[in-house]
Amino acid sequence: MIAELGSFYGCSAFAFQQAILDGMLDTAFTAVDTWQGDAFTREDYREPVREAYEAVRRICYPEVRARSLCMSFDEAAALFPDGSVDLLHIDGSHRYEDVSHDYRIWKDKISPRGAVFFHDVGRDLLLGRETGSSRFWRELKRDCPLTLEFPFSCGLGILFTDRELYTYVRDSIPPGLYQQYANLQDTICKDRLRRQHFEIRSLRRQKQFLEDSVRALEGEIGKYRETVSRKDAWIGQLEQQAAGVRDTEQGRPFHGGWRRRRP
Repeated sequence: MIAELGSFYGCSAFAFQQAILDGMLDTAFTAVDTWQGDAFTREDYREPVREAYEAVRRICYPEVRARSLCMSFDEAAALFPDGSVDLLHIDGSHRYEDVSHDYRIWKDKISPRGAVFFHDVGRDLLLGRETGSSRFWRELKRDCPLTLEFPFSCGLGILFTDRELYTYVRDSIPPGLYQQYANLQDTICKDRLRRQHFEIRSLRRQKQFLEDSVRALEGEIGKYRETVSRKDAWIGQLEQQAAGVRDTEQGRPFHGGWRRRRP
């Protein structure tokens, strides 16, 4: 059983589900999220995030035993018996109080041979400050020696409840290899984004050119319609004048009398 606290669009959730498919694992996955955000992320939920998440899950992972619980983490904890979760991913609010609360509420749910993932445990170098999740992880490591840490991608901390499992993972997964892979993916993604950036910029220029052309054509059409309207008005005046001339010709005197109107 894998349980994730905070799934958002499903980046890590679908990584877990893809691993379940690739490994043909007898594993169930549960995503827990209100899909409404917190005080720091509420603006990120202006789009229908949960609908997007469910669409990907439904289309790409129908074979995985996965469910999504739209509720608070505390509410969801009551649905899991103690010792029933083999892997818990804590990735909700990054405030120190929230991360520590989530761990305290869920720690008894972890199986004797399980692990807890803590996301975003690295320092925020961009803003030059430390997140609450990083501070909590640093304190947790002092009391829990069975921990591993991957420093890249904002940092991922792993806490183990079983020494044998901890030793196996520590000796089997070299963090440096994953760092190289992450760097490679970063380069690939940057190159792809760069190409897409120029493609989008070119398309925007074409779009602007077409919009300008449409406006110019609409202006010409407007001028043409004005010309046609003036032409129709002038033709109407000429027809009225012609009708008046015909009436005058028909009513002109002839040899001291009046011409008889033609039937």
